[in-house]
Amino acid sequence: MTRITLPFPYNGLSPNDRHKHWSEKARAVKRYRRDCAAFAMERGAHKLSGPFRLSVTFCPKSRGPLPDMDNLVASFKAGQDGLADVLHVNDRDLAVTYAIGERCKDGGVIVDIHQNEAARDGVDAPAAGLTETTVRSNGMALIQPITGKAGEQ
Repeated sequence: MTRITLPFPYNGLSPNDRHKHWSEKARAVKRYRRDCAAFAMERGAHKLSGPFRLSVTFCPKSRGPLPDMDNLVASFKAGQDGLADVLHVNDRDLAVTYAIGERCKDGGVIVDIHQNEAARDGVDAPAAGLTETTVRSNGMALIQPITGKAGEQ
């Protein structure tokens, strides 16, 4: 498993932020995708071989309202695309688990990259979290509370 800590999605990436001109949002998306790819390259993610499963834990900023899961996932899309670029995979082929963790000063996104056999096995518990969303290969999402170890209900 490789753990990468990425910056929290930039302002303007949320689907709720409709006040920006489309070109401003496009620049923010491009910059976040590039920055996340650079962080992943620094941690050696380009040397990994698939298949991959990502466990993504969002750690919101310490101030302001707590974002909801669907906006976090949509805001992180550019970052996930940047990771897929570095891993040399189509992001549609990634199995991704999302969770909301504890708040931290500047916010962040913790991405655990599981590869090979670990990616085919069951889902690990996220780094820290309250709720978990698993996006299955058919595009359907399963949202459930986190209750202890992975696999326990």
